[in-house]
Amino acid sequence: LQVWTNNTGWSSSFDPSVTEALFLTLCSKAERRNEEMQRGPQQALGCASLQLTSSHSQQLFQHLSSFLSTICPVVATMDELFVMMNPPSKESGRLVPTPWQLPRGATLLLHVPNAPSAELRLVLDELCTQHRLTYTFEGGMRLGFDADYRIIFVTSPTVTLPCTMTLNVEDAMMMDGDGVGPHSEMRLALAHARSLPSIGLPLAVMERAQEDFLQRRAEARTGNQTLPGENAFHRWLTLTRLYARARGLVEATTLEWEAALQLDDKIHKGQ
Repeated sequence: LQVWTNNTGWSSSFDPSVTEALFLTLCSKAERRNEEMQRGPQQALGCASLQLTSSHSQQLFQHLSSFLSTICPVVATMDELFVMMNPPSKESGRLVPTPWQLPRGATLLLHVPNAPSAELRLVLDELCTQHRLTYTFEGGMRLGFDADYRIIFVTSPTVTLPCTMTLNVEDAMMMDGDGVGPHSEMRLALAHARSLPSIGLPLAVMERAQEDFLQRRAEARTGNQTLPGENAFHRWLTLTRLYARARGLVEATTLEWEAALQLDDKIHKGQ
């Protein structure tokens, strides 16, 4: 994590939370059991999605596209025109190829400058939360398939998506120089993080998580604030797993849980 933070090359005014959130998203990897993706009621376990908003979204999208292509093995970029395309479908007995079809672990960077249509919104919401794409087959049959991708959306500030993390990068979208530090070090850091197996959440972490969850609900109730619910709790555990990956651990500790809460607080206080 330190290698990444020191070498991204973002300008000094760039919020460090954005750099950290970007790295954690690139570490995203589905928790699996017998090769089957594990999902909760609303989200895929171990997976994160990131939304970066900016009034100069096209420029930010282009910078990220150039940057990510230097450190990730497979990067698929979809600008507004491509995002509007429907997910894969089968016609005349053959699956129609589209940019949505990617190998496990690919990085998917999408530019959504305007509010999507109702139909596309359903597709993007499922992609953000469940990391799943629904294919349409002949006869109108729709089946969901795994999309264990590293998903990053670049949008205008008016677009809202149910991503794990949403940050605004209005004041610092530019990179210094070519926008990156030593490519090899960052590639190795990501490769090591994603090579780890499923990340364990031991009893000590879960007990601490339960205590903090109840405490935060009590504090929110006292302050007449929105109570954190199941989605917030799942998000905190996901970030905990990602911090463990980023630090090369196969089992999270309370330190990763604390880091997850700190980042989540920074993100939501900035919105």
